[in-house]
Amino acid sequence: MTTAENMKPGATNSNLFVYGPSGELISQGDARVDLNNPARMSVNIKPEKNGVYVVRWITVSAQDGDPDQGAYVFTVGPAASGTTTQPQAAATLKLRLHPQAPATAVTLVLLPGPRLSAVSLPL
Repeated sequence: MTTAENMKPGATNSNLFVYGPSGELISQGDARVDLNNPARMSVNIKPEKNGVYVVRWITVSAQDGDPDQGAYVFTVGPAASGTTTQPQAAATLKLRLHPQAPATAVTLVLLPGPRLSAVSLPL
């Protein structure tokens, strides 16, 4: 996930929680803020089945200490027949840290096999 401002590192400040279709937590440990680019944060996940996944995020701005939080969903399902998608190295999610920030965009990885799509939720 990439935000408009740098995030304060540490699991109690900035973190991602990914829940699988049955509501189980599937994120593997705490998210990590990239110290070379503190506007980026990532977490390992292990998607196990098709369905709707929920990502809940919390952040604290490194600039002014303001906290923020939100959520979005994505789905994993069977690939359309005859469709091939080239894998990408990473997923990027651009979100706002403050309600007055401009609108945001979501970009997720598409891999061969399961189809991955995203829906943005209002914050």
